[in-house]
Amino acid sequence: MTTNNDSEEEEKKSEITIDLNEIYKFEPEDIEIDIENETYSNLAYIQVAHRDLQIDFLKMPGTKEGDKQKVKGTRIHMSHAAAQKMAEKLLGILEKSYEEEPFEEYEKK
Repeated sequence: MTTNNDSEEEEKKSEITIDLNEIYKFEPEDIEIDIENETYSNLAYIQVAHRDLQIDFLKMPGTKEGDKQKVKGTRIHMSHAAAQKMAEKLLGILEKSYEEEPFEEYEKK
């Protein structure tokens, strides 16, 4: 006869603990970037939500298909923290580039 205590012991024996920190632990030099997709964009549309934001990178002006103008694009979702870090890095890179050599600039209105 199996007691309640025996069942608990059998259940504990069949349990497996997985440490996700250990699985995803790596050294920075072990990172190898593998770009899956590449595309060109000359316009970005940004939408902000409570928990994250999305950026639609668009290829303008698109192509006429029937009576519609089709614009291809890629949508990226990211956290607010990741977007803020990206914006700071991008601004820094552009400022440094403009100091070294003149580039096309966006006209502020």
